[in-house]
Amino acid sequence: SLKPKAFIATTSSFVKFEPRTFYQANQHTCWQNAMKAEYDAPVKNDTWSLVNCPPHTNVVGCKWIFRVKSRADGSIE
Repeated sequence: SLKPKAFIATTSSFVKFEPRTFYQANQHTCWQNAMKAEYDAPVKNDTWSLVNCPPHTNVVGCKWIFRVKSRADGSIE
């Protein structure tokens, strides 16, 4: 029940692995590349910047969610 999901794609022998934690994802180059691309996109588009938090403010937390995106035909996006 706490094991990461592993699926076998029907169109190839590629095994999809969905890590449940950052540590698990960081062990695989494909997930490292995906995280880097997700982080670099808003920086490249100049849609946000990292700043110091003003005093007495509530900060909204965030976390990584790792999912393999599939197209309608079952192939990996």
